[in-house]
Amino acid sequence: MEVLIVEDDPVYAHLMRRMLQTITTDEKITSVENMDEAMASIVKHASNNCRFELITLDLNLNEEYKGETTLKKIEELKLNNDGGLLLVVSGISGLDVERIRKYGADGFIAKNDLLPSTFSEVFGRLVKNLVSRPMQYQRNITILEKLTAKFVEQQTQTT
Repeated sequence: MEVLIVEDDPVYAHLMRRMLQTITTDEKITSVENMDEAMASIVKHASNNCRFELITLDLNLNEEYKGETTLKKIEELKLNNDGGLLLVVSGISGLDVERIRKYGADGFIAKNDLLPSTFSEVFGRLVKNLVSRPMQYQRNITILEKLTAKFVEQQTQTT
C-alpha cells in the first residue's frame, strides 16, 4: 500500500509514519511537508502509473494552507491521485466532519487521537463510508478492509 503523509510538524509526521508502519512497509510511505511537495509526489506517482492508496493531509500546513484553503485543495489532490483515499488530520478535534467530507475527504482524525485504537476505528469508518459510494471505490473498500484486519491483528499481537 502506497501512502503519502502531508505534515509539516516532524513529530506528528513521525507518529503518523509509526501508525502506518503497522499496515504497510516503510519504503511505501512518502512524507512531505507542504502542498507543493504533495502535488509533485502525486504527479510523479501518476507518471509511473501508480497512485497513493491513502493520503493523510494536515489541515493546517503553514500560513498559506490553513483550514478552508487546504480543504479547497482536496478535490485537486484526489483527481490527480486517481481517486485514492484522503484522510484529513488536524490538531482541532471539534471540526465539522461533514463539512470536511463535502470537500472530498474520506475521513478525519484529530492529532490528539493518533492512538492505535483510534486509528483502527478510523479505518473502520472509512470502509463504512465507502460502501455507499459508486463502484469506482470498490477497490478502495477492499484495500481498507484488508488494512483494517491487518491493523487489528497486529494490535492484538502486541497486547
